[in-house]
Amino acid sequence: MDPASLPFSKFQSTFTNNDYYDKTYQLGPLVDYSKVLSLLQGSPSAFRVNASRTFSRNTPQTWDLVERVSAGYFQTSISFGKFRLYTGLRFEGTDEGIRGSLVQGTKVIPTSRQSGYIDPLPSI
Repeated sequence: MDPASLPFSKFQSTFTNNDYYDKTYQLGPLVDYSKVLSLLQGSPSAFRVNASRTFSRNTPQTWDLVERVSAGYFQTSISFGKFRLYTGLRFEGTDEGIRGSLVQGTKVIPTSRQSGYIDPLPSI
């Protein structure tokens, strides 16, 4: 069915509420559910359901992410007469674990991934 042939005025209810939110917002006009229902029941073949799209839009995209960061630091000093040089090396290690569900068409595929890295960070 062509959406242009379904203007809002065909489904508009007569309900309004001028007192909504302590008269700060006028509620309405609204859609009359019974008018929409009678259109759907009167011509069901005019509406097609895209099962794949409906499933992917209504299936929850759940996921869980855990990130752990560990760090350590080594420091030393070197003396040159009146001068002293401080040097150090900081290590940061990150580990990530991800679990979730991937929706493809009408299938829900459990998925997981692990990753990690170590960053050495020198300083003087």
